[in-house]
Amino acid sequence: MRVTKKTKLSLLLSVLFVALLGGNGVFFERAVAIAPPAYVAPTCTAKDVTIQGLPTDMKVLDACTDPSDTTTISYDYVIKANSTSYDILTGVGIGANIESDGCLEDINSTTPSPFTDEDGEGDCGDLKKGTYAIDDVVATISCDPDGNGLLEPIIVTDFYMGWTSAGGGTGYNQFIEDPKCSVFGPLTVQTSVVVDITKVTTGDVGTFNFSSTTLDPTTSSVTTTTQGVGVTSDPYAVTGWNGTTQSFDNDIVIGESLSAGWDATAISCTSGGTADLSAGTYTIPAANFTLGDTISCTFENDYSAPSAPNLTLTKVDSDTDNNVDPGDVVTYTVTIENTGNATGTGIDLADTITGPVSSVGNFTFTGCGSSYTNASAALAIDVTDLEVAAG
Repeated sequence: MRVTKKTKLSLLLSVLFVALLGGNGVFFERAVAIAPPAYVAPTCTAKDVTIQGLPTDMKVLDACTDPSDTTTISYDYVIKANSTSYDILTGVGIGANIESDGCLEDINSTTPSPFTDEDGEGDCGDLKKGTYAIDDVVATISCDPDGNGLLEPIIVTDFYMGWTSAGGGTGYNQFIEDPKCSVFGPLTVQTSVVVDITKVTTGDVGTFNFSSTTLDPTTSSVTTTTQGVGVTSDPYAVTGWNGTTQSFDNDIVIGESLSAGWDATAISCTSGGTADLSAGTYTIPAANFTLGDTISCTFENDYSAPSAPNLTLTKVDSDTDNNVDPGDVVTYTVTIENTGNATGTGIDLADTITGPVSSVGNFTFTGCGSSYTNASAALAIDVTDLEVAAG
């Protein structure tokens, strides 16, 4: 952390305030949302140490991918001590729920100026009266500070300063406590990117599976129940945030596996990108999204029954009384029927006559794309490469 004393209070431009808040502080919600707890403002009343304007140069060091996660942020700000103040603390949270706090600077052999050990307790650094620029403050905040159980690309947080009176005692419990604190906020912080997928089908309905190595979870499914009516997935979190470059390392590639008869007819995402309908994929370049974004994608599919033959075979004989006498001639009729919607090709028909049969009469068969001659009265018949049209 770098610390410099300021001889004159620097006023932050109101344009910066708009840039950070952005007017984009709407939470992303799943289909069933848990109501967030009511906002309860902290009861800070003393103003011994105050934050002067918005925190600046805010960086998210690790992005949120689950509501149960925490994220680490770093930021700079200007604080003002109106008198000598002891055990300077900093923290973040939402309302009266201070999530993380601790010494702004510990007292040790490397404690930077202007922090001193005015109270001689050797715990948190103290400050004399003045205005100071504090750089690279690190804080850990919840990815779900309002407790509603949702993954939100934009969260809201408050920033706190705290201190104690002189003589707090060695081993003082270093937590921000009312009323010896001041608060600045609430402010929006962009902590994640979420993607939701809407599936629309025509021709039929069903369950469709999606996968992506850059989303969490990496696999998911959406089930449609009514043709032409979209069904939206729970949100995916985008992984691969680089805290050093403050950007995502990889493109988002979403793939869909389709069963026979289904075709991808259209794929689009609000972020923009490239659709490959033949492969059933959509690619979103990393340059197209950043923390705080919600990306909505729509995959449209149409179903037509796949073309395939459906063959049945029947064999009947000419003997109607089930009584064959020596010398009788029995005629067997073999029928192949195609009830499918495509021609059956490459069909082989083999039949061997068994029982007390002496011979099979010579015959020639021509039709269905093939021909066969049984000139040797063979009992084993094999007709190859038949073609049977549908219907």
